[in-house]
Amino acid sequence: MLVELGNPGAARQQALVPIQVGFDGTTREARPVIKGDPSSAAGDKVMTFTSYRIEKQTVVTTVKRLDGRTETRRYRLAGMYGPWERF
Repeated sequence: MLVELGNPGAARQQALVPIQVGFDGTTREARPVIKGDPSSAAGDKVMTFTSYRIEKQTVVTTVKRLDGRTETRRYRLAGMYGPWERF
């Protein structure tokens, strides 16, 4: 789930909340949030998560950076319940 923090006209930041199906096959479990980079100083540019996928226990994202370029980022849980660390 993708969430945008803040509001128009103010500093904004995106966050990605990975959600997985629980062990019973029906419930959903949300993992800790992965925060995007802070917005530009003027608040007019925001890093955007353009896609994500799960590979084993790793979240692989494609992001559009403040300068407009895209890059792939990988995150893993630092402990059983987080937080996420970029590697």
